[in-house]
Amino acid sequence: MMYRLFLCVFFTCYVCAEEPASQISSKEAGYDGSTLVLDGDVFIQHEVAKMQAQKARIEKQEQDPLQPFSLIDLENQVHLFLQPASHITCHLAHFDFTKLKGVLLGRADEQIVYKDVVYPKKQGASLPICLHSDKLDIDIIKKGTDKVQYEVEHLRALDNVMLSYGEDLKLFSHAAAYAKTGVCTASAKDVDHPCTLVYRQQQMTASEIEANFDQERLHLKKPSGSLPACFSPQSALFFKALAMDWDQTNDKLRLKGAVEVKDPALGVLLNQEEIQLTLSSEDKKKLESLQTKGPSDVTYYDVEGGRHALFVPGPLVLDGKERTVITEPVDQPIQYRNDLFFVLADKAVIQYQENTAGEMEPLFLRLTGHVRLISSDPTKPQKMSLADTLVYSFQTGVCQLQADKGKKVLFKDEAEGMRLSAPELQITYSGQEKEPHIKGIGAVQFSFTPDEESEIKHIFSNLDRMP
Repeated sequence: MMYRLFLCVFFTCYVCAEEPASQISSKEAGYDGSTLVLDGDVFIQHEVAKMQAQKARIEKQEQDPLQPFSLIDLENQVHLFLQPASHITCHLAHFDFTKLKGVLLGRADEQIVYKDVVYPKKQGASLPICLHSDKLDIDIIKKGTDKVQYEVEHLRALDNVMLSYGEDLKLFSHAAAYAKTGVCTASAKDVDHPCTLVYRQQQMTASEIEANFDQERLHLKKPSGSLPACFSPQSALFFKALAMDWDQTNDKLRLKGAVEVKDPALGVLLNQEEIQLTLSSEDKKKLESLQTKGPSDVTYYDVEGGRHALFVPGPLVLDGKERTVITEPVDQPIQYRNDLFFVLADKAVIQYQENTAGEMEPLFLRLTGHVRLISSDPTKPQKMSLADTLVYSFQTGVCQLQADKGKKVLFKDEAEGMRLSAPELQITYSGQEKEPHIKGIGAVQFSFTPDEESEIKHIFSNLDRMP
């Protein structure tokens, strides 16, 4: 108690009368006129923080009468209590008040730990933040002229950084800068050591991650990782893009630029603009919807290795509850291709189902509006058809072509010189060569009227075989 009383009186006399006295106490102390050395249960009350340690070294400075200390060094069991609710533990701490800098270091077996709470605007309740690192740099700001105040403005963590936010989010990186405004920016060491974000057992990496805890938003540069699969949360969807914006409040993720999504049921989805993923509000482990912006390519391989490719020039919407993929009509037609035929149409719907193994797979594809079908093999004479609706079964390979009421499906086989019109056609493929078998349903005619001949000739003369 005598050491605390002596030190309080000394430093109160040293500073100007308007500056509050600094409180200092320890078990032992030594002073040589410029440097104060403290040992055992050190306590320092300073405007930057309340400081505790087992050892301390304090240097006074002559240039600024409003600040008695130029340096404070702390060692062993260091605790720093910052306003309003932050707490730091470390092994060594060095504060330079002439440069307004602080450097904190951990030990080989014990990292620096920074703890704080944030109050997200849209959530209301506070959430804890915990930051671990081997080194921590502190930027201090100086406020006031007559009465000086010091505050911690920025923290920069370095080496083996781990940040946790609430119960669900953890971030691992080489370095991280944290501002008291609630924004943390984590950066990778190099391309081989990216930042890692773990959220509800889903993991992703990025070259840089910016977390705005106040707004509950994340921004990732060059992200890649996994999320729940489109129709089955037990499986994983893998993605990569140039950037990602994550609105945690509304559970929306926007993947931007050179986006690639790989899903066991959907296949590979490529988009150069943007894909928005929405997690279920009821179960965060489920994907509620996926929506694209701009043109997209979808490629899916069935169990027999057959390739199915869909080009969508406009928006594509995946509905997790309805188990569907739906395209929105635009000025440009969609394109569907498999190993047997190529189709242009205005709109597409893919319906999915769960198979006997419990896996999701496409059940059928429905194409509607100005359906134009042409055979895929460029080495053989063309087979072509006009319809209003096409339904293709992924399980049986049967293709059904339908016309609207009062109209007819037109089919032409150049090799056979066959022409066929009917309200509905069914095409099945058999044998190793997958030869098509055509079946007309309803009032079938084996010739075209002049108008029908002119229509099919006009439309297909303006189409390349393989757009």
